Amino acid sequence: MAILQLKRSNIPEHDPTTLAEGELAANVADGILYLGLADGSVVKFFSSVAGEDVTIEALTYYFLVNDLPFTSIYFDCFNEDTLTKDGSPVPEYHQNGTNYHCFNGSILLTDDIIDSEDTLYRFLLHYETTEVNDTTPDITIEYSIDQGNTWNTLDNSKLDDIVLISDGFNTLRFRFTFNNECYFNSFGVCYNYDFNQYTSDTRMFEILTVDQDYTAPKEITIPNGSTYTTNNKSLEIYLNRARLIPTVDYEEVDSRTVRFLVDLKQNDTIVFTEKYGYVDTSIDNKSRLDYEHNNQGQHIFTDLTTGTKYRLAVDNGNIILIEQ
Repeated sequence: MAILQLKRSNIPEHDPTTLAEGELAANVADGILYLGLADGSVVKFFSSVAGEDVTIEALTYYFLVNDLPFTSIYFDCFNEDTLTKDGSPVPEYHQNGTNYHCFNGSILLTDDIIDSEDTLYRFLLHYETTEVNDTTPDITIEYSIDQGNTWNTLDNSKLDDIVLISDGFNTLRFRFTFNNECYFNSFGVCYNYDFNQYTSDTRMFEILTVDQDYTAPKEITIPNGSTYTTNNKSLEIYLNRARLIPTVDYEEVDSRTVRFLVDLKQNDTIVFTEKYGYVDTSIDNKSRLDYEHNNQGQHIFTDLTTGTKYRLAVDNGNIILIEQ
């Protein structure tokens, strides 16, 4: 039988410096697996205790993150009794089977599997079970980001989906409540920092004082020959410190010109700016970091005069404002 062997090193703490895109390598002394990414960097995916075999469960969790932008991964295949047993009846740990025998009413709790100095924003949970009496395991899964003071229930229909916590978290633990008999074999959690990195690096910043009154529409050329990236949702325009709404207050004409859809007054101050890397995960994908969002992930705009909140919508091809 053919044996597949990866590029490898048996020198402890010897990491590969370069790997081709998609290339795997291993440090067999430390039990660490590496993957080469498209940008030329090398990611360390998981480690096992030196001398132990890499388990099937560990490989399962590796492939979970193969194409996902996670920072790191935690997995537990229960080679030891690592979880807190609770509930009634209490789960039974089987060292030979490296699993927990759970019953209706059993509870398993983790400690803080993540305790990070940096703020994390996303995680993905995956677990493995074995049926008893051909009955699909029924488990209620909760997570806590405040060391067990409050618990949030995960939607069982969306397990293996990425969980986004917009305010971020530094600690993470889980509680598994079993609603029927089954064997709990392992679980893993992928997590990462906010990979939609916000930055204040400015590509373009120009200030213009309006020389006379203009009635909309009025095309204005950005001063000093500066340009912006068209159709990139990265241009920001401020009129007398109020941020303007694209397609409502102005339109992009070309990389040097903007068409204002609001009247301009003499001595008005206009600020044109474009920043690198602004990304917003809202449903409407607007690159606007200073707006509120409703429960559907849509941006909310506040009228500066009345304080009324609106959201953008499209009606028969026209952009309209809907009061919230």
